[in-house]
Amino acid sequence: MLLHPHFHLRKTYVLSLVFAAALSACGGGGEGSSTTLERASAVSPDQFTDARGVVQPALGSRSKPILKLGQFSYRDLNSNGKLDQYENWRLPVDVRVAELVKQMTLDEKAGMLLIDTLSAPNQGSPLIGATALRFINEENMKRFIFRSTVQVGPTGVSPVWAAQFTNEVQALAEATRLGIPVIFKSNARNHYDRNARQGINEPSGSFSQWPKEPGLAAIRDMAVIRDFGETIGTEWSAIGLRGSYAYMFDTATDPRWFRVHETFSEDADLNADIARNLVLSWQGGPVNPNTKVAMTIKHFPGGGPAAGGFDAHYTFGKFASYSGGLFGDHLKPFQAAIDAGVSAIMPYYSVPENLTYDGVKFDEVGFAFNQQAITDLLKTKMGHKGYVNSDTGIIGSRAWGLEDKTTAQQIAAAINAGTDVLSGFNSKQAIIDVVNSGLVSQARLDAAVTSLLKEQFALGLFENPYVDDSKANDIVGKPEFLARALDAQRKSLTLLKNDATLPLATPTPAVPVRLYSINLNPTILGDAAYGGYQVTTGDRTAANGQMRAPVPAGTHYAVIRVEVSNASGGYRSDDPLTGANPAYINPRTGMTWGAQDPGGVDNRLNFGGAFPWEVNTLDFTGMSTAQSWRISPTLPDIQATMAEAQAVGAKVVLSVYFRQPYVLDDASGLKSAGAIVANYGVSDTALMDVLTGKHKPQGKLPWALANNVSAIATQHPDAPGYAAADTLYPFGHGLTY
Repeated sequence: MLLHPHFHLRKTYVLSLVFAAALSACGGGGEGSSTTLERASAVSPDQFTDARGVVQPALGSRSKPILKLGQFSYRDLNSNGKLDQYENWRLPVDVRVAELVKQMTLDEKAGMLLIDTLSAPNQGSPLIGATALRFINEENMKRFIFRSTVQVGPTGVSPVWAAQFTNEVQALAEATRLGIPVIFKSNARNHYDRNARQGINEPSGSFSQWPKEPGLAAIRDMAVIRDFGETIGTEWSAIGLRGSYAYMFDTATDPRWFRVHETFSEDADLNADIARNLVLSWQGGPVNPNTKVAMTIKHFPGGGPAAGGFDAHYTFGKFASYSGGLFGDHLKPFQAAIDAGVSAIMPYYSVPENLTYDGVKFDEVGFAFNQQAITDLLKTKMGHKGYVNSDTGIIGSRAWGLEDKTTAQQIAAAINAGTDVLSGFNSKQAIIDVVNSGLVSQARLDAAVTSLLKEQFALGLFENPYVDDSKANDIVGKPEFLARALDAQRKSLTLLKNDATLPLATPTPAVPVRLYSINLNPTILGDAAYGGYQVTTGDRTAANGQMRAPVPAGTHYAVIRVEVSNASGGYRSDDPLTGANPAYINPRTGMTWGAQDPGGVDNRLNFGGAFPWEVNTLDFTGMSTAQSWRISPTLPDIQATMAEAQAVGAKVVLSVYFRQPYVLDDASGLKSAGAIVANYGVSDTALMDVLTGKHKPQGKLPWALANNVSAIATQHPDAPGYAAADTLYPFGHGLTY
């Protein structure tokens, strides 16, 4: 990112800026010119294009000198008073990387293979704490996961504060021996999600709120995907986020997997199209100095075929099943991203179960340890030229298939399989030890470091790693970005059923229209922009003694927003009521669900999902009485409201948030509503815009909906859709008016 000439910096640092209209990676020239060392300079842009069209990039420096070589300037990152090849922005990236690797010590190389959480402190605290100092100065780390919620305001972490934090960490890195810049990554953080969960995704805060990933897929418009990528890239880069742990291109073929809401669809070809367009927009194609965010997509080769519907974060969910023979289909989105130039790919924790593909029988170890998957398939056959970033915690807690191995053996297995950086790990000594012991060769270490450094060079971070923090509050959540996101929310809404119910009749002073609502903001429903509906709310609150008001006579419509969540935080592997309860037996092992978790990895089910014995419960009738499922409002309240509405002649509209492809079973009575609208994370405003006809529904289902739960349990985990007799609504279904 080019910095403004008046960019504000703390007085304790020195900034050297050289401005230009464009960036170039041209090589050669200037070696015979005299060299001048500068600590600060301000030179107008028109002095920096030579007769051959070589253009000087902007340089941002706080502590290292600037070398002036003829009319061009360079950062003297190792402070040796001369221009080293890795400091010369006119040379090709490969040349610069190779020379830097030669200069690096084993300690410095080891630090490159680590990435862990480093989030901003709240405003008012010192920006740089003990963890940052240790990670940079002792562990030599250059990659971090940023998990802070960013919200404009005087407390917490504002965009300006976040940008100042990433700048301060960059300054700390600049002051190290070789001045290698860092990269901050984040999980997805631009979606309307009332239940964001750290380690999975982040709350949107002040960032633009788009529908969840299935909602983007439901729009079926790649122009929207590209707009999404470009918009969020501008927001992320404004606070110094230049890398992502996103997006998930697992194909959602098993509805029981609770991470379906982070995927796009059950259709591998649609996912491939989205992957291609996101890499071309958010990343801007192969990483280059104009790239806003270098993407790490996940989870290779696809976590969607979760055996039994269980997630691989958990000991009872280690396996991926491709029993339908569709492994190749799950590779399609990753191949599309690779062809578009994606920077990095993250394998999942899963162990492939009885998988043979193209004549190769895959070892039954987690994919990050699986050489057949990472080196042979991903890097060699599929042609991935970037690096491989493990998922968090593969060393120690989730080393599936290698649980009995030492930490050193697990590290070596991952690196030798082709994994280049270990997430959730921060000990350079552990890397040094596996190299010194011969478990990992110096050549393999250098190959990993080379792959990682290419991203930092290609992004232009070696020239300028800093952002203009003064602009961050104006860029994050910019009104036009919020408007784009709201429009995408509207477009994602999918009309499943409409028995002459929608759009809602428009009220007039002479002919009022009365609404009864649950789980919606009555102020928005009654807004004059919609004509001024008269609204009665049926919400249970402390103010009304947790009593639901009945649907009054004269009501025209009952509008209910239905949301499903899990309440599984009480799970413990050794708890006689949950994980160690003999009433709940894992059919795979014949033991209790927590029997294979002596370390308590699964405790609290921190990453989400139902109790394992309730993972097949996706029908509303079953979920309404389950221990770990919650329906809001409760199914009895929904049913009572529908009966009351029918009694007074009101039409019923249900908007169901399909975090997973739930079953609208017959016994629940939900299918008798006059209209059913599927949403994938939208605001009340977006919903009302469609219900009232201000905008027509245009979404298409990103996956099929089964009409019975047994169809889900018996379907191959890697196969999309169901037999016609088991299908309520097929993939692609969506009405309009």
